[in-house]
Amino acid sequence: MINNDDFDKVLPYIAKADMVYIDSIGGSVKSAILIGIQVRLNGINTVVGKECYSACSIIFAGGIKRMANIDSIIGMHSPAYVNEDDMPFEKSLTSAYNAGVIHAATIGLYYIEMGVTPNVSLGHLLTPNSKMLIKTNIEWLDDNLITDILPK
Repeated sequence: MINNDDFDKVLPYIAKADMVYIDSIGGSVKSAILIGIQVRLNGINTVVGKECYSACSIIFAGGIKRMANIDSIIGMHSPAYVNEDDMPFEKSLTSAYNAGVIHAATIGLYYIEMGVTPNVSLGHLLTPNSKMLIKTNIEWLDDNLITDILPK
């Protein structure tokens, strides 16, 4: 699970890594975005283990090369904020309208910067948080979320 304070915990390790292996059910959107940006800035590749859901897919998208096995599962949905500390923007902007608009812009711009197709950000934003958008890894490859499928 990706927690609110994970960014501070993993930052010292990111600069030393060649690859980030991720296998998570999700968690904090804010930490995932911050970790994903650092992964990209440090030129690191990402690999999905068995599963990568929700906020995990945000970190995964940060990789230069984004690799998964043919049977790895990647899923995403719109966020369900448990508390304001997880929101990737200032608390003063958290009216329901502002929160939605700012979140959509943040996620949309993040995925654009990471080079994935608009299908990924739209899938992330339009899938209710009570559901999970899961595509085949061939479909994620077509959307450029995955750049390489690894042999078993």
